[in-house]
Amino acid sequence: MDEEKILFDKHEIVVTDDSVSPPINHNLPASKITSIRYYNGFMRGLFGIKRKTRVIAIEAVGISRPIELYERKEVAFEKYLKLLREFAETNNITLHDELGATS
Repeated sequence: MDEEKILFDKHEIVVTDDSVSPPINHNLPASKITSIRYYNGFMRGLFGIKRKTRVIAIEAVGISRPIELYERKEVAFEKYLKLLREFAETNNITLHDELGATS
């Protein structure tokens, strides 16, 4: 939980997808990332209870479903929001910010 889930380079990111067992590291060059989305969603917590949280979803070519990072699980969530925004602007990647002024 304390380790970084996203490592940034100028034209590539490495994302750890821990929604599968064992966790998978995805090396994603900017050319493979189709979009990045910030939105308010839900995650299942203890005993399967749905909890409201902010979500980062990264969609890329070759990955069947978006890689999602949840604010409730990530200590560095605000840092990821900021750095992914800069990464998307630098590399002309579509960014959908549905959080409004909260990010």
